[in-house]
Amino acid sequence: MQSATFLQRLLAFLIDATLLLLVQVLVLFVVLLVFGLEIPDAHLLAVAELAGLVLDSGLAWQEANGGGTFGKRLLKIRVVRADGGNVGYRQAFIRNFARLGWQVPTFGALFLLADALLLLVQPRRQRIGDLLAETRVVRVQ
Repeated sequence: MQSATFLQRLLAFLIDATLLLLVQVLVLFVVLLVFGLEIPDAHLLAVAELAGLVLDSGLAWQEANGGGTFGKRLLKIRVVRADGGNVGYRQAFIRNFARLGWQVPTFGALFLLADALLLLVQPRRQRIGDLLAETRVVRVQ
């Protein structure tokens, strides 16, 4: 199995991130419509974060049920176990929730940089989440 390229993974991530952002904005818009504009910023941030966690769970579910998110399927790549088998729920959730490290203040940028460097230099192009979950992203043939 041939590993997905850095560019394929980046484009798949950007597609998925754009879709997730649109859904988060829609959720916030509905919350504002229902509760009015008098909601404190901290509550809006909490709603956005909660929506993000739910949506990340959806990405993990998609990967556990077919190996790929919308972006991955569009770019003809998928997530597999390190041994090439199908990814289970445990691996999918570990690899997706490892991305939460990107959101940690101060260290988030370092975590993201480490992921990018691993994708560029690691032979199997595995990021931190892949290494923790024992998964990899490969091209679909």
